[in-house]
Amino acid sequence: MPLGLDVFIWISRNLSLHFVLLNIFVLLVLIYINRSSLYSLFARLTKRDFLALVAIFVLALSLRLIGDSCVTASAKLWEHVDTAEYFLRGEPLDIEDVGYPKGYATLLFVFFTLFGRRFVTIFWLNVVASSLTAISVFLIAFLLCRHKATSYFASFIYAVFPYLYIIPNFPLR
Repeated sequence: MPLGLDVFIWISRNLSLHFVLLNIFVLLVLIYINRSSLYSLFARLTKRDFLALVAIFVLALSLRLIGDSCVTASAKLWEHVDTAEYFLRGEPLDIEDVGYPKGYATLLFVFFTLFGRRFVTIFWLNVVASSLTAISVFLIAFLLCRHKATSYFASFIYAVFPYLYIIPNFPLR
C-alpha cells in the first residue's frame, strides 16, 4: 500500500470528526467575512418575497411529509447511521469505513446528540434539510439571473418535483 493511502486511512480513522468540525468552523468564518454581501442580497428582497419563500418552504415540507418514514428496523443497516453511532460511542472508525465522506454522519451525530438516537430524528433531519434546499435554489437562481419570477419558478419546481420529496423519507425495507 502506498504511503499516501496509509496516511489517508490513519487520518480517516482518527481525525475525520475533527476535520468535519474544522470545515464547519471555516464555513462559519467565511459567512462572517462575507456578511455584507449576504446582507445586500437579502436587503433586495421585500417582505412579500420572504412570505413567498415561507410558502414555498411549507409546500416543500408538506409534500416531503407524505409517505413512509424511516422509522423501521432495517434503517439500522444504513452506513451513515452506523458511523454516527461510532461517533456517539467515541470509537475510531474501521479501515473499511474509509470509502465515503463523514460529513452527513457527523451531522447525524450532532442531531442524535441533541434529539436522541431515534430513526425519527433521521427522518426530520432529511425532510427539513430537503425543504430548506428549496430556499437555497431560490437564492442561487436569484444570484445567477437577478430575476425574481425565474427564481420563484426554480424554487417551486424543486419543491414539487416528486423524486425530491420521496428521497428524504428514506424507507428501507
